Amino acid sequence: MISFKKILIPVLLFSAFSCKNMQEQTLDDSSQIALEEPPEIGIPANTYHNGMLFDFKGPINKFWVANDKLSIAKVGDTLKVDLRECGQKYECWGTELNDLLDFSKSPVLKVTARSVGKGMTPTLGISLKDMDGYDTNLDRPSQRVRKSNDYVDYYFDFTGKWKQIWPDKKVVNSSAISEILFFVNPGAMNWTGTIYIDDIQVITLDEMPSKEELRQRRLDARAKAKAKAEGKKQADSNGQDTSKPETESSVEEAQKDKKVNGNLSEQPSSLPIQEDAKAVSISSKGDLSNWWSSDKDKIKFSTENEKMLFTLDGVGPAFETFGKTFPAVDFTKTPVLKVHLKVEGEPVGKLRVDIKDMEGFSTNSNPNVKVFNSGTEFVDLYYDFSGKFLQSYPNIQKVRANEIVGVVLYVNPGGTPFKGKLYIDEITAISLNDFNKIKK
Repeated sequence: MISFKKILIPVLLFSAFSCKNMQEQTLDDSSQIALEEPPEIGIPANTYHNGMLFDFKGPINKFWVANDKLSIAKVGDTLKVDLRECGQKYECWGTELNDLLDFSKSPVLKVTARSVGKGMTPTLGISLKDMDGYDTNLDRPSQRVRKSNDYVDYYFDFTGKWKQIWPDKKVVNSSAISEILFFVNPGAMNWTGTIYIDDIQVITLDEMPSKEELRQRRLDARAKAKAKAEGKKQADSNGQDTSKPETESSVEEAQKDKKVNGNLSEQPSSLPIQEDAKAVSISSKGDLSNWWSSDKDKIKFSTENEKMLFTLDGVGPAFETFGKTFPAVDFTKTPVLKVHLKVEGEPVGKLRVDIKDMEGFSTNSNPNVKVFNSGTEFVDLYYDFSGKFLQSYPNIQKVRANEIVGVVLYVNPGGTPFKGKLYIDEITAISLNDFNKIKK
């Protein structure tokens, strides 16, 4: 029989040594419980440097450009960005921020800027990137930066736009922004010119002017520009500066001059006089000057027998476009576009035509689309823009019918890929009276 004492003593000894070993055991990382780290939050953006994101008084060595189509420099306390044929390929410039910033309570950037260049007014788009590299590229805020010698405040509101669509869908962390990117005419017609940015501030939604205030500011700025231009014209004609100092009443008078049918519109004095009901040729005789395309691999230009030839390869699903810029035409007098064309290819297609004004606003709210068939003869397609001078994307804008400077063509937009040849003999703007005669 086993003695109880013989069993008890070894058990007590084992217990004593076991407790001692447990007390002396060193805890390492492998023995710790993993706790989820709280998300990193940046400094409130509107309090960082009192909300002044960039005043360009210091060096700009952290700024970068996408390629040699862009160059940046400082002119005084202003950032000067020169662009050459930028837009279609999403050329951009930008910089990493010195600190991680929280934009969740102050989602608006106020950018004081102006532009100089030929052709249409450029669009400036801005993206913000978070610390994980996610980019607000689904619906980046954008504004038209007017060509002027005077700086204007533009507001870029990121409210509800903290989403990435490319390269994959992600939610951008508005509380941890680390980088800012700038685009001109992103994905649209190339632009050559210069953007000057005086400063960039971060503000709250409450500090952002109302739509009516912004509209009035634009009207005031345009009125001042018109008054200044008229003063210069008068000085040039007299050989001396006889322009009167600008006053509130002179600005009011300039605004009254813009009132047409109860709506504010503009008719710059530089526009050529266009007679009522007189047809205007937009493009003809194989002239390919000022034509452009969004995809040079899918859309190729050439001429054949004094006709413009557009060779198309699989255009349609991605909304590939091609178009032309031209001197301003008053579409209030000639609102119908006649396209004289011939098509070779398959399948039966649709040709959509948009027109753009001097500000770059496009008649995309109510797409103007006609069906075409392949054939050996030229036919006329008519696009009546009466009552269709409205843009809905990327934002709602009234298209200035009296200042149309561009035409944009789509074949099978968003539909079946089209492969073939499109011959265009002439594009002409005609009056409603002429159009109605043809319809009869």
